Amino acid sequence: QKSITIIGYLMTDDKYIKQMFEMIKSNPEIGKLNIKFIFDRPEDKQVLGKKYPSIKKIVRELWGTDQNFPKIYSYKKENSSLHAKAVIVDSKEILITSANMSGRALQRNLEMGIHHVGKSAKDAEDLISRLIREDLFERV
Repeated sequence: QKSITIIGYLMTDDKYIKQMFEMIKSNPEIGKLNIKFIFDRPEDKQVLGKKYPSIKKIVRELWGTDQNFPKIYSYKKENSSLHAKAVIVDSKEILITSANMSGRALQRNLEMGIHHVGKSAKDAEDLISRLIREDLFERV
């Protein structure tokens, strides 16, 4: 209804991620949603056994031009990584997981996570907003 925040370390451009993007883009309220992608280094090419485009390029290609483009943020702290993986929806629901945004994580790996509805989701969204204001994440 209002927002989707996706936090992660890496993303591939395989069919499973394409399906996830199509699900998000099919929301009839897509034009009203505040969508944020927060990743470790979204402008860098990814090397995961094989080379993948940057997360920013993947988002651009999978998002297309028919909807408002989501905000993409990069983690700025030197000599450190953003390794968290979470999805926050409407500051009401949060999924915290070990899974990266890749087909391998979604189809082959044994991953774990927890889904919670309530104040924890709002607290997490508030934390992300504060870290953006404090310039720990940079919009790219």
